[in-house]
Amino acid sequence: MRNSKSIDGVSGVIDAIGDATRATKGASTMNVISRWVGVLALLVAPIAANAQTVTYAFTGVVTSSTDAGRPVGKYVTGTYTFNYNAADRIIGILPGPPTIGSWAIGSTGVPYNPVFSSTVRVGSFTYSSNRTAPPSDPDDSSVVTGNGFSTLSASEATPAFDMGSFFTIVENNGNLHGPYSDTGHPVTLTASRSGFGGFAFGDVLLRYEITSLTLAPAPTPTALLATLLTNVTGVERGDALVDLVEHAQIEYAASDIPATCHVLAKVLQEVQGKDGKNGNKIPSPLDVTLTRQAQAIAAWIGCT
Repeated sequence: MRNSKSIDGVSGVIDAIGDATRATKGASTMNVISRWVGVLALLVAPIAANAQTVTYAFTGVVTSSTDAGRPVGKYVTGTYTFNYNAADRIIGILPGPPTIGSWAIGSTGVPYNPVFSSTVRVGSFTYSSNRTAPPSDPDDSSVVTGNGFSTLSASEATPAFDMGSFFTIVENNGNLHGPYSDTGHPVTLTASRSGFGGFAFGDVLLRYEITSLTLAPAPTPTALLATLLTNVTGVERGDALVDLVEHAQIEYAASDIPATCHVLAKVLQEVQGKDGKNGNKIPSPLDVTLTRQAQAIAAWIGCT
């Protein structure tokens, strides 16, 4: 990755990728995913890569789905893998600080070796990026992009198998740098960073909001419960939340997953609800942080 070459037209590539991501809200599955193929055609500068493969563990909550068996509100777990050694095309300058401007890095389908791949588990179903696509299929594609100030996006698609997936993380605070490192890899969520993902598989198109993103392996539920307890201690209505989280710890230690899930649901109600005495909610951004943490624990232990 040290011998990258800057090329004009980066903003057009990033805009096209953004359009493709936004289009998934209402378009057919593979027609949307395959729009990334046209973007990759613009990545015309070969690069010499020297980057290690990085895998992240994530959790999420389904926000839209064409599959009634995987409805809105269902918990999601999975992994994202970034393999920049597989890249054969780049546009812009990478690596470098998130302030250097727009960039895109990708791999084409000849042969296909994705720079981004994902696994997504929703209930009993698991989506897994296809790494055995026909090696000479030029329609296969994988691309990761940064817009230079607020957004990192990634996707992969194998149209021959009618499948593909995508991931986006956005920094909503304009005073902060983009949500990726100097090596072009995503950074963890914060209260001001939001993440979204999804996959297309045949007629199924599913989107989710990300609630946690960490380097793999993921923290244990025991560790996550301890962090949640620390974060609820001393906050408004903290006594009730402390009692609930301690109760969840006891139930999880006893291997009673249904009871733990029931208590975590109460934690979420308490965080998102209003105080009966003064009507005040837990202030932002703490409410966002606590909600995501409780949802992440619920996802990892298999709550439904």
